Amino acid sequence: MDATQKASVTDTVTVSKLILTKAVHWYKQASQMDNGMDGKVQSVFALGTMYELGQGGLPLNIVTALEHFIYAANRIHQEAQWKFALICESCIGTDRSEDRAAHLFRIAANSGLRNSQLKATEYYMKGKGVSRDLQTETEMLTQGAWNGDRGARSKLQLAQHQI
Repeated sequence: MDATQKASVTDTVTVSKLILTKAVHWYKQASQMDNGMDGKVQSVFALGTMYELGQGGLPLNIVTALEHFIYAANRIHQEAQWKFALICESCIGTDRSEDRAAHLFRIAANSGLRNSQLKATEYYMKGKGVSRDLQTETEMLTQGAWNGDRGARSKLQLAQHQI
C-alpha cells in the first residue's frame, strides 16, 4: 500500500468516526424529543447499540446500553427486545434470568423477528425459563418456517418425525 492509499484509508476512518460522532449527537437530540414515539424509541435503541459497541465517541458501556434497550423494549421495539433477551441470557450487566429472556424472545418472536423465533423455540424445547411445551414449540417452529427460517424448518421436520 503506497502513501496515497494509506492517506485515503486514514481519511475514510476519520470521516467514519466524525459521522458516528454526529450520529450520536442527533440520536441524543431525538431521544429527548416528545414529538414522535417511534423516532424517539428508534433513537434510544440506536444509542444503546452505540454504547454496546463503544462507537461515535461513546464509551463501551453495557449497563448504559442495557438501560437504553430496556426503554425501547418496553415500547415494543423488536430488536431491543432481542438484544435485551440476549443480555439477560448471558447475564451481562444484569442477573441471569432465563424466564425473562424466554419471555422477551417470545414477544420478539411473535412480532416476527426471525432470530427470536428460533431462540424462543430453544427455550420451549429445553424448558429453560418456561415449562417444556410441545404445542408452543411446534407453533414457534411453524411460525419460523413460514418466515423462511431454514433452521426452524429443519427442526420442525425433525420434531414431526419424532411424533
